[in-house]
Amino acid sequence: MCEMAAPSRFALHMVPRCLLALSFTVCSGLNAQTLNVRERWATKGSPQAVELAAVNGMAEDRSGNIWIADPVNKLLVRVDSTGRHPRVTARQGDGPGEVAVPMIMARHPSGGVAVYDAGHGSVEVFGPAGRFDRRIPVPVPFRNPRGFAFLPSGEFFLSGGVQSSGHAIHRFSPGGRLSYSWHAIPRTRNVRAGEMVAGGPVVVLPDGALLFSQSAPHRILRYAAAGGSPRTIAADPKLVPAIGDDFIRESGGRRTFKWDYTRSAGVFRMPDGRILNIVLNEAENHTVWEVYRPDGKLQVRTRVLRAYQPWGMTRNGDVLASYLDPDTDEAVAARLTLTVG
Repeated sequence: MCEMAAPSRFALHMVPRCLLALSFTVCSGLNAQTLNVRERWATKGSPQAVELAAVNGMAEDRSGNIWIADPVNKLLVRVDSTGRHPRVTARQGDGPGEVAVPMIMARHPSGGVAVYDAGHGSVEVFGPAGRFDRRIPVPVPFRNPRGFAFLPSGEFFLSGGVQSSGHAIHRFSPGGRLSYSWHAIPRTRNVRAGEMVAGGPVVVLPDGALLFSQSAPHRILRYAAAGGSPRTIAADPKLVPAIGDDFIRESGGRRTFKWDYTRSAGVFRMPDGRILNIVLNEAENHTVWEVYRPDGKLQVRTRVLRAYQPWGMTRNGDVLASYLDPDTDEAVAARLTLTVG
């Protein structure tokens, strides 16, 4: 495995595309496959519209616009497909079309987007024209939600720990009723630790099956939409070890959480049917990118020297991700293009 480090961070709020040929040269001994990751664009927002304070979700709507959830500013921002023209589409509040703590996002079957709002305990749906559509109450409180995806029917999945549930994947009706839950959370002495690390990214496949990438340890599973026994696509605990009770540490009466634990942070079905899994290592400021064939055979695995947090995949196969500017600690939203040889 070899890699080339990312260039130094740019200073502007929006970097022109012509300056964003940030290629990461990679090589692997696995079937001579290569993976190239490049930033099409990156943005911190703008002083005229809004400067991003944090990014906790991104999604593409039917028109190609990119939505960004900022839980610190408590708003949703929308940019066009090139990352330009940011504008606020939802602000803080309790009324229709307002948000409290917007978090993970997903493309909605209507062509719009949906955001899980931890403050309202709901899913907020916005139509393809960018207008608020409806609020779906979610009757269970999530701990650290990690995955969000819709079926064409409007039913949806949320992945994460739910107090006293004991499971990590939860299916809801279009109206927000919990249908059932499955995939046991890690066994821990501190139940809360198990609930906090239980989730993982999810994606709905064309046949309605669910692809789930466990946060830790490394394990990619294919579930039928109704749950049941999964088919293991891949598992490599050496790459992503279990975290369990180590997530919560207590010393001298003080409790801390290891938010930067190494974890699978994104799983996607690529346009050609292959599976992309992204492992985030914040402590060492890098990500590991894996590409699998649908049958689970690993084709390429490489390290990119930037701690990208992946949030979504666009229709053309680009990855929507965020990271912190290493010089200023500002939140950056980015669109990444991939080339797999």
